[in-house]
Amino acid sequence: MGSGGNVEGIGLGGVGIGVGAGGTMQGLMVGDIAVGVPVVRGIAIAGLTVGGHELHGIMLSPITIKVSSGIDRYDGVMHGIAISAFNDARKGEQRGLMISVLNIADRLHGVQLGLLNIVRNNPAGRTVLPLVNWNFSGTQ
Repeated sequence: MGSGGNVEGIGLGGVGIGVGAGGTMQGLMVGDIAVGVPVVRGIAIAGLTVGGHELHGIMLSPITIKVSSGIDRYDGVMHGIAISAFNDARKGEQRGLMISVLNIADRLHGVQLGLLNIVRNNPAGRTVLPLVNWNFSGTQ
């Protein structure tokens, strides 16, 4: 399923097809392979990856969830809950909860739970931690 504009409601992608839109997806998005769009608002579930510039809500994928930088180069954001094997917010900010084997965020305002948790804006000694990492200041 794809759209050059916005998608609202329920979006389903079949075998070999991701759910995608050129604008905003709002609602429940399920893709066998991927859910990818500049802005997601709601619940996104994918067989391989969920990605976008602004991810708001609950993102679920067995492989990866990735925040990308936008066309205008400002940082992306994951606001909510991200659960996958690899949560990648190196191009932006995570606000909420990340649960993964490996979590990486440039900036975190929330909690990471996983085998290895990396928060680049944390003070020295808390940049890389096993099991749990956190930051609630958002300014360090």
